[in-house]
Amino acid sequence: MGMYDDLIIDKVHLPDNLKDYENGWQTKSLDCNLSIIKIDENGNLFERMYNFSSDKQLYDEPIRRYHVGEIRFYQNIIDKWFEFIAFFDDGVMFRLIQIEKIN
Repeated sequence: MGMYDDLIIDKVHLPDNLKDYENGWQTKSLDCNLSIIKIDENGNLFERMYNFSSDKQLYDEPIRRYHVGEIRFYQNIIDKWFEFIAFFDDGVMFRLIQIEKIN
């Protein structure tokens, strides 16, 4: 299965049917080192890196990521697959599209 990063996106960016979804999303679009990726209400991208040098499960303080390109994230919610592609320029999301599952 491999490692992945968790992604949290501010609800302002999500469609109405997902505004109440409280959990995170998974992504393998970045470094896949168990980081927590966050897209805030303004579309800014942040990352909290997992601190492997600690005996405790700790995350470092969030840092601003200046990513250019796309980040795919997805989750299975109540037996329904949801997948999105967020497009970034200099760490700011400028577009979000939902990928429709084809049966």
